[in-house]
Amino acid sequence: MIASEVGSNKITPLFYSLYSKDAPDFTSENDKILEAIDQIGTAVQNRGIWVIDRGGDRDALYEPLLKNKRDFIISLVGSRNLITQGKPARSLWLAYGCRLPYQKSIVKIIHGKEVQFDLRFGCTPVQFPEMDAPLNLVVVKGFSSQPMLLLTTLKIKPGEKDLWFIIQAYMKR
Repeated sequence: MIASEVGSNKITPLFYSLYSKDAPDFTSENDKILEAIDQIGTAVQNRGIWVIDRGGDRDALYEPLLKNKRDFIISLVGSRNLITQGKPARSLWLAYGCRLPYQKSIVKIIHGKEVQFDLRFGCTPVQFPEMDAPLNLVVVKGFSSQPMLLLTTLKIKPGEKDLWFIIQAYMKR
């Protein structure tokens, strides 16, 4: 695990650990991830934001992160059910129905060539069916045919500034 800031090229290694599912004391990958999060989270007094790719879209991670009041940005697979306006809905369906009032263009280097992406983005408030924590689903279209779905505990004020920070933080991961 590393630490980094949006807008900086500096990274700081925080934790690494090798493990094997065949080791006699191995319990689960989730336990190993949570062990690292707990060690780092305790050391930094819960400051910072945990940014995790689609592999982190697991109840086993969400529950402890929320319980320990650790902010996160986690990419969703799209099949997760969420609650919005008191009703259950599939996260991908929410993404297709989400209003995307903001636009930005970015350039990424892919295979040595500059490629421009024209992004549209927005968000909608959600929560998990069995948990009462307020969350936001950030939706970004323009990277591929499917929208990118980012679930976060971060508060989002009106305007694009907070949303763009979340998108940049995820891209920085």
